Amino acid sequence: MILTEANRNSIILVDFQPAYQSDDFGYDDAIEEAIAHINNAKPRFVTCFFNGSDVGIEDTIQEVAWHYVEHGLDEDLLHNFSFKEKSYAWLRNWMDQDIANSTIIQVVRYLVMNDMNDSRDIELETFQKLTDGQFGDENPDDAIYIPDINIADLRKLSGSLIGGGGRHECLRELQLFMNAFNIKYKQVEEWTYG
Repeated sequence: MILTEANRNSIILVDFQPAYQSDDFGYDDAIEEAIAHINNAKPRFVTCFFNGSDVGIEDTIQEVAWHYVEHGLDEDLLHNFSFKEKSYAWLRNWMDQDIANSTIIQVVRYLVMNDMNDSRDIELETFQKLTDGQFGDENPDDAIYIPDINIADLRKLSGSLIGGGGRHECLRELQLFMNAFNIKYKQVEEWTYG
């Protein structure tokens, strides 16, 4: 595995948690590859995003942390971990409709620059310009919104190695969000599932 042009002291992992464990999608291999790297490299910062009670999943921070240990993490390294519960599907409505990544990024930037959280709050004329008329004459109810993720904190992770899942779902959603703010990352394929 080539890990050039990345901050080897910072890792972002998405949705490695008990609720998603399934070997059907390469989950076990991905988490074990990530943990082997962490045990060997001993990075200073490991940020773990997971879905929790906000979206009806019962995984707690303690359970997610223990999940990493159960998969071989050196327990002494847990002090380098930061666990962050995230919202679910903040961009997925449009991702699943094959709306262009560039359009999603443009709308996310507009929302943040204008202190807005929900694409339905954008005036119709502005919305049509931002989306190049992809939604016709309306601002659809299938909104995208800004998650409760601190962008300043995310910027500090620029250059991180990143992995997790699903590759076209939650992981991709976080990557698009990072792309909107030019936050760099290096996806490690061996750490990716789904």
